[in-house]
Amino acid sequence: MEFANIPREDEAMELFMRRVSDLTWEEAKAHYITREVWENRVAKFGDGSVKAQSTDHPVQDDAVDGTGAQDQVAQVEPTEDQQVFQEIGNLLAGIMPDEAVEIYLSGMFFPAAMTLDGHWVLKDGTEDWFEDDAADEVLYKIANLCQRLQALSAAQGKPFTHFQIRLRDVTNFEMESANIPEEDSAPGLILRGISDLSQEEAEEGGIPREKWEHCVAKFGRAEKRHFIRRNDENLLTEDQKIFREIGKRLWSIFPEDANEIVFSGSPSPSGTGFEIYWVLDDGSTGRPDTDIANQIGAQIQAFCKQLQALPLYRQEPFTHCKARILDSGRFRIEFSNIPEPNV
Repeated sequence: MEFANIPREDEAMELFMRRVSDLTWEEAKAHYITREVWENRVAKFGDGSVKAQSTDHPVQDDAVDGTGAQDQVAQVEPTEDQQVFQEIGNLLAGIMPDEAVEIYLSGMFFPAAMTLDGHWVLKDGTEDWFEDDAADEVLYKIANLCQRLQALSAAQGKPFTHFQIRLRDVTNFEMESANIPEEDSAPGLILRGISDLSQEEAEEGGIPREKWEHCVAKFGRAEKRHFIRRNDENLLTEDQKIFREIGKRLWSIFPEDANEIVFSGSPSPSGTGFEIYWVLDDGSTGRPDTDIANQIGAQIQAFCKQLQALPLYRQEPFTHCKARILDSGRFRIEFSNIPEPNV
């Protein structure tokens, strides 16, 4: 999640997460912003100089490991294709229901036609398909991102026409892709060409024998797939690394018959209390032994204080947090800022 503080006078309808004063003149022209407006915004909100180009700089934050030791770690700027992977993963995670354990998205993209379909797998092993308007909107956004990723992959020498994405959470994202000619593709075949099928499979799929023989003769059984895994630690921000550590602590005491486990606490100077409890299958709640709760709770409190020290959380401070991990392994954390009463 990214934030920007942009004065109303320095925003434009066409821009998102950027000010008019952040643009070069060439960028401003591309967004139909007049030179007079651009120069006024740069003079008022910029550094007073005419920008020749936009630059991005890595940010350094204090990274903290589970022992409390701190090291200066440079945050790695993700590549363009990594940014696209992150956007796709975030969009899918946003529509994934609590009762789902993973989500799949598959499609095939050709210049004149494309298909895109998705479903999630529930805890009981059944599947449910994307059907509502919110999912349709997400699919539309992902379709544009996939086309962008397709162009980036082609430029890197790894073109693809078919793909399947599997997501468990935003730090566990996998994509498998295949470069299959449109002539060798068929509806319902994902990551496989007609020429990859046996004669029996082709008959079961309703593919005429003549079509199958033609594709086998023309395209053969050459390897067409490559596997891309995007859960590299280097892609995680400092707060995401801390989230992962909090999740590990809660997962280590997760009972087999629980639906979720919850930590809530206040790492503010005067609010050092916390509680840990779990919700069981029958709706009742339980708590870990006092010694275990104190040990795990103290570690999570320390991680929350590390979050408070990060630049983002200094700008958007919080006094209370609530972390939940579901039996599917999904992790969530919420923050609130409650001013302390004057004494």
